[in-house]
Amino acid sequence: RVLDPFADKVVVCGTFIYLAAAPGSAIAPWMAVVVTSRELLVTALRSSVEQAGGDFSARWVGKWKMALQCAAVITSLLLLASNTASDATSDATRDGGSNLLWWAAHAAAWLAVALTVYSGWVYARLAARMATEK
Repeated sequence: RVLDPFADKVVVCGTFIYLAAAPGSAIAPWMAVVVTSRELLVTALRSSVEQAGGDFSARWVGKWKMALQCAAVITSLLLLASNTASDATSDATRDGGSNLLWWAAHAAAWLAVALTVYSGWVYARLAARMATEK
């Protein structure tokens, strides 16, 4: 119950941080900061709520967030592995398949970050509500 979410966070945050430093990745450094900050916030909230005897189980939004984060990681890794990763900022020189991969990686990254922020807000609101009920 504790180690699985911990391993998920290490893999996702570590990979986002790695990709943020990789030229040609769809992951910008600020995205890695947002993802890592949200994971730390929700972990702290979960710990606080569960120490107080509350239930802070994963919600559907957290599961979808993880799925989109994994999609962002996979497409960014594929983008880096492609021959066009070194020229990822030049739309005019990519062929159709590479262009599609570039757009897929960037769309997945932005969607993952958007859902990461939203899910953090959902969990923060839930924790605040649980704190005021006591």
